[in-house]
Amino acid sequence: MNQTIDKLIESSNGRFLTIKFLKDNGEVRTLNGRVGVRWGNVPSSYRRDSKHRKFYLIYVPHKGYRRVNADAVLEVSLDGVTVKNNAVPPEIAA
Repeated sequence: MNQTIDKLIESSNGRFLTIKFLKDNGEVRTLNGRVGVRWGNVPSSYRRDSKHRKFYLIYVPHKGYRRVNADAVLEVSLDGVTVKNNAVPPEIAA
């Protein structure tokens, strides 16, 4: 898991972001959604942990909630800042 991507997703504070990730079947998928939203009137954290994997819980409008494997994330874009696989952009390097 990339700590820079994790930090960017955590700092989104409910704003829309774009996540590109690799699905279990090898297909690349892109989702536009929000993290940190409420589910069943209970705040959902940006990351859900299971025994073997870490997931981001993302709300995609008109489609519902999606879980994304944190280790499979290839790229995250938020407010014009894009973080790709272990590359730290200069805007957030400090």
